[in-house]
Amino acid sequence: MALYDNAGRIHKHEFVSSILVFSVISLISVSARLYIRIRIQKQVGLDDGILLFGTGCFIAGLVLLFLFIDQLFEIEAPLFLPGAPIGPNFLGDAFYYQKMSAAALVLTWCSLVSVKFCFLCLFKKLVERIRPMVVYWWVTTIFNAAVSAYGVTVYIAACPYFNSLRIVTCSSGAGVTKTAAFAASQMILDVVGDLMSKSHL
Repeated sequence: MALYDNAGRIHKHEFVSSILVFSVISLISVSARLYIRIRIQKQVGLDDGILLFGTGCFIAGLVLLFLFIDQLFEIEAPLFLPGAPIGPNFLGDAFYYQKMSAAALVLTWCSLVSVKFCFLCLFKKLVERIRPMVVYWWVTTIFNAAVSAYGVTVYIAACPYFNSLRIVTCSSGAGVTKTAAFAASQMILDVVGDLMSKSHL
């Protein structure tokens, strides 16, 4: 769909290039950590399992992104390319894009929070002999688990209309306000969870 490659705030070529560069850096970092843990330190812990889960979610989300990337730029074309022709299957592509993007965002969110829980596992080892800190660790972990679960629901609750013409309400008027409210609440709760986690240090 080269016709729509220049739609959006970032053109498709730059978008894909930046994602691939940072993805490769991330995967190299994870591989290096696992190599050190398995081959040099010869020990594997729960944090390594969580990191592998997060890496799997990241890769799955990346695969999904490239499956709907053409639809992403096609859907954005009317907003950023005035006069761009509407594809013959625009509505079907819109339904497909919504489902795939929601799944990709959920997987990406799971990948992000996995890093946080990986650090929490490390902190648990550091404070396990200090009872007040252990209690605080549990409070922090439970809070972050609740925020993580809430974060998963946000991507569906913000626009729960799959295969329905009502998806247009998600990008206009009250729908935009609703989506922004969900995004803001998720971000604020996530930052609070980060601050609670870092206070272990």
